Amino acid sequence: MDDSMKHSLLQDPTKYGISENMLIQFSEKEPLYVHLSYLDLFTNEIDKRPDAVVEINGRAALYLVSENIFTIDELRQLKEILASRADARFLGVLRAGVIDIYPLGIFSENDDQPIVKKIDLSESSINLHDFLMALLHK
Repeated sequence: MDDSMKHSLLQDPTKYGISENMLIQFSEKEPLYVHLSYLDLFTNEIDKRPDAVVEINGRAALYLVSENIFTIDELRQLKEILASRADARFLGVLRAGVIDIYPLGIFSENDDQPIVKKIDLSESSINLHDFLMALLHK
């Protein structure tokens, strides 16, 4: 995905209260040193990977994907892959002005997981910041 198509959170994370060192982007074709903890996401077995991960204290907290990249089945498969990594507990689906937060886990095909939280990015970055800080203290 070229930069003009990226969600604004991925282009300017500081605008949303996320320091640049907290956001690890997966836009590179080949992994870099910042991707050492995520090398399994760069294998040929995974067709599509998340756009990024938000780390808190060096640990994955929230994976991020753009809504227009994945079909429903691909998103379900990605949730299972990320759940099996046993690091972050949530996946954020980036839409215009909103992040829909879903739990990560392995669920049956008929068991669509509800949105845990809908974070409105148009008002301020406080909601996203508060959500991330709550993850830090759990």
